[in-house]
Amino acid sequence: MVLWMFDNGATCHMTGNSSELQEMRTIMPISIDHLKGTNNVVSHPGTATLGGGLRLNKVLYVPTLKCNLISIAKPCKDMRCLVTFSNDACVL
Repeated sequence: MVLWMFDNGATCHMTGNSSELQEMRTIMPISIDHLKGTNNVVSHPGTATLGGGLRLNKVLYVPTLKCNLISIAKPCKDMRCLVTFSNDACVL
């Protein structure tokens, strides 16, 4: 099982593991900034499928990233949903 973490500071979903992505395509390279003050060029977004069949679109492949991040703001905007956290669950 692959671990995906929610990130309230991320504006996009991201992964450092290209094998997590399907339907990868090439786009005009864009630069993204990290909290550490560094930046990376991203040129290959794709789609990730999580447990329960939840699909994340436009997931950025960031080769230097050591984890998988789900932007909290993105599903709220894209799917017009509410994200609720409790001590042992997250509900979209």
